Amino acid sequence: MRVRSRISRGYGPGHIRQDLSAKGVAKELIEIALEQAAINWLDHAEELLARRHRDYQETPQAWQKAARYLQRRGFPSDIVRRAVGDQPYA
Repeated sequence: MRVRSRISRGYGPGHIRQDLSAKGVAKELIEIALEQAAINWLDHAEELLARRHRDYQETPQAWQKAARYLQRRGFPSDIVRRAVGDQPYA
Protein backbone atom coordinates (compact mmCIF):
# COMPACT_ATOMS: atom_id res chain seq x y z
CA MET A 1 0.00 0.00 0.00
CA ARG A 2 2.89 2.39 0.75
CA VAL A 3 4.35 1.73 -2.73
CA ARG A 4 1.08 2.73 -4.42
CA SER A 5 0.85 5.80 -2.20
CA ARG A 6 4.34 6.96 -3.17
CA ILE A 7 3.70 6.28 -6.85
CA SER A 8 0.50 8.35 -6.74
CA ARG A 9 2.50 11.19 -5.16
CA GLY A 10 4.93 11.15 -8.08
CA TYR A 11 7.93 9.32 -6.66
CA GLY A 12 10.22 7.00 -8.59
CA PRO A 13 11.63 3.60 -7.66
CA GLY A 14 14.79 4.95 -6.02
CA HIS A 15 12.87 7.12 -3.58
CA ILE A 16 10.43 4.32 -2.81
CA ARG A 17 13.27 1.87 -2.14
CA GLN A 18 14.94 4.33 0.20
CA ASP A 19 11.69 5.11 1.99
CA LEU A 20 10.81 1.46 2.58
CA SER A 21 14.36 0.61 3.59
CA ALA A 22 14.27 3.40 6.19
CA LYS A 23 11.11 1.82 7.56
CA GLY A 24 12.96 -1.48 8.03
CA VAL A 25 11.46 -3.41 5.12
CA ALA A 26 13.73 -6.16 3.76
CA LYS A 27 15.28 -5.51 0.33
CA GLU A 28 13.70 -8.65 -1.10
CA LEU A 29 10.24 -7.50 -0.04
CA ILE A 30 10.86 -4.05 -1.48
CA GLU A 31 11.73 -5.52 -4.88
CA ILE A 32 8.68 -7.80 -4.78
CA ALA A 33 6.44 -4.84 -3.93
CA LEU A 34 7.87 -2.78 -6.79
CA GLU A 35 7.40 -5.66 -9.22
CA GLN A 36 3.82 -6.17 -8.09
CA ALA A 37 3.10 -2.49 -8.65
CA ALA A 38 3.58 -3.26 -12.36
CA ILE A 39 4.24 0.33 -13.35
CA ASN A 40 5.98 1.62 -16.43
CA TRP A 41 8.44 4.06 -14.86
CA LEU A 42 9.09 5.88 -18.13
CA ASP A 43 5.39 6.59 -18.62
CA HIS A 44 5.16 7.71 -15.00
CA ALA A 45 8.08 10.12 -15.45
CA GLU A 46 6.60 11.51 -18.66
CA GLU A 47 3.24 12.09 -16.92
CA LEU A 48 5.00 14.01 -14.17
CA LEU A 49 6.76 16.18 -16.73
CA ALA A 50 3.48 16.85 -18.51
CA ARG A 51 1.96 18.05 -15.23
CA ARG A 52 4.87 19.95 -13.67
CA HIS A 53 7.25 20.97 -16.47
CA ARG A 54 5.29 21.39 -19.69
CA ASP A 55 7.83 23.83 -21.11
CA TYR A 56 10.97 21.78 -20.41
CA GLN A 57 11.96 21.61 -24.10
CA GLU A 58 11.89 25.38 -24.60
CA THR A 59 15.20 26.34 -22.98
CA PRO A 60 18.27 24.51 -21.68
CA GLN A 61 17.53 25.85 -18.19
CA ALA A 62 13.99 24.48 -18.21
CA TRP A 63 15.31 21.14 -19.49
CA GLN A 64 17.87 20.97 -16.67
CA LYS A 65 15.24 21.88 -14.09
CA ALA A 66 12.95 19.10 -15.34
CA ALA A 67 15.78 16.54 -15.31
CA ARG A 68 16.77 17.52 -11.77
CA TYR A 69 13.15 17.28 -10.70
CA LEU A 70 12.92 13.66 -11.87
CA GLN A 71 16.26 12.81 -10.26
CA ARG A 72 15.13 14.24 -6.91
CA ARG A 73 11.95 12.21 -7.15
CA GLY A 74 13.99 9.01 -7.35
CA PHE A 75 14.00 8.12 -11.02
CA PRO A 76 17.11 6.38 -12.36
CA SER A 77 19.27 8.30 -14.80
CA ASP A 78 18.33 6.16 -17.81
CA ILE A 79 14.63 6.90 -17.26
CA VAL A 80 15.37 10.60 -16.77
CA ARG A 81 17.34 10.74 -20.05
CA ARG A 82 14.60 8.96 -21.96
CA ALA A 83 11.82 11.07 -20.44
CA VAL A 84 13.38 14.50 -21.08
CA GLY A 85 15.07 13.61 -24.34
CA ASP A 86 17.97 15.55 -25.77
CA GLN A 87 18.83 18.93 -24.31
CA PRO A 88 17.53 21.79 -26.45
CA TYR A 89 19.89 24.53 -27.53
CA ALA A 90 18.31 27.96 -27.51
